[in-house]
Amino acid sequence: MTNRVWTTQHIDHRRRLHARIDTIAGPSPAAAARLRLALYTVTHEADTGVLDAELLTLALDELDAALTAAARAAPRAA
Repeated sequence: MTNRVWTTQHIDHRRRLHARIDTIAGPSPAAAARLRLALYTVTHEADTGVLDAELLTLALDELDAALTAAARAAPRAA
């Protein structure tokens, strides 16, 4: 994350997403792995110039929504 695409808000959002992914890893490891790979892909695309700041914001928001859906679908502990 060394280019100008990454604002402080983007970096904070990315950190929050990683923390949320960690919370569903126990009950739903496959979903967590898919979401973490998607987050790494978005990070790489931003770092290599594929995504500009606006597209990065959109991609992080989409991952946020996907993470919310995965957390709702994750099995609950008894």
